[in-house]
Amino acid sequence: MNTDPVTWRSSWLLRLIGRNPLVRGSDRFEAVVVGLVAVAAILVVPLACALGTSVHDARAADYARRGAAQHELIATVTSDSSPFTEPYSVRTFTPVQWTVDGVTHRDQALTPDTVKVGDRVPIWVDDHGALVARAPSSWQAVIDAVCAAVALWEGTIAGGLMMLKGLQHHLQRNRFAVWERELDDLAPDGGSRSKRW
Repeated sequence: MNTDPVTWRSSWLLRLIGRNPLVRGSDRFEAVVVGLVAVAAILVVPLACALGTSVHDARAADYARRGAAQHELIATVTSDSSPFTEPYSVRTFTPVQWTVDGVTHRDQALTPDTVKVGDRVPIWVDDHGALVARAPSSWQAVIDAVCAAVALWEGTIAGGLMMLKGLQHHLQRNRFAVWERELDDLAPDGGSRSKRW
């Protein structure tokens, strides 16, 4: 015969619907909250998907608009590259010049490698010939959408679990206090008699 009390106490469903007289009201309340957290984790999935779809549509349109307003051309390096160290990365800035519609432009472009004077490097410019960062590709919109959906889902679960953990801590303190009072009632005279018996 299994007398391990952890087995039946570990099941929130049994605490919720069981008729065991050892199950307290606080156990049933805790089981209800566990059930609500589980239901919230399931119900938030469609909301997360809707958010992901919205983010994808907005980002895809923005990236397409930005991509349509820029084009790639080849610029000439006017000075040697200079590395710029940042936390966890090193970027290389290179002075370059290029011509659009007969107008010469000069700026510092971000290049993947160190280059020397006279080298030619690809850059991205807008319709006016100004240097711009390359617009993200369409797959970036998918990544943005997935990240937004997962963040909402995980945030909801994390919030529910934090609330549940706080509730369990509070209920456990109350249970310990009740046990202390009941133990004091059982042995007011050193254990020889009890007020309840």
